[in-house]
Amino acid sequence: MPPKIRDQGNADGGQLRLLAILHFAAGAICYAGIGLLVWHYGRIHGAFLDLVSWKKQTGGEASLEPFFGEFRRFHLITGAVAAAYGTGNLLSGLLIVRRQGRLFSLAVACMNCFLVPIGTLLGAFAMVVLLRDSAREAYHARAAGPAPGGGSK
Repeated sequence: MPPKIRDQGNADGGQLRLLAILHFAAGAICYAGIGLLVWHYGRIHGAFLDLVSWKKQTGGEASLEPFFGEFRRFHLITGAVAAAYGTGNLLSGLLIVRRQGRLFSLAVACMNCFLVPIGTLLGAFAMVVLLRDSAREAYHARAAGPAPGGGSK
């Protein structure tokens, strides 16, 4: 019995669809993280502004302004980074579905490697799939457009 010949184009198509879904999920998780940051900031800010506990202290007033400045800056920078990761992943997922912007998706895959451990797995999987010759050909075939005289699938 001859060995089965595997159609690499179909296998890559399935893996590219999975990769797009995983990028959409990673983007959604990043945006959920922004919501968590907003909640965290409100809870901690409220806890430190509890006037009852500060009034019980003897020997003067405590100033929380320097702390709140750094606290606010930390949450704003973290939120901006999460928004950048989320937007990059959502855009990469959209581009993978359209078979466009392969280099952008590879850049997002490299960026995802910094998000240990889940992002590292997603980034490594994306690089393995997107660096294959068959995936590169699928992107080039999409860029070339449909064959003359041929209809859509």
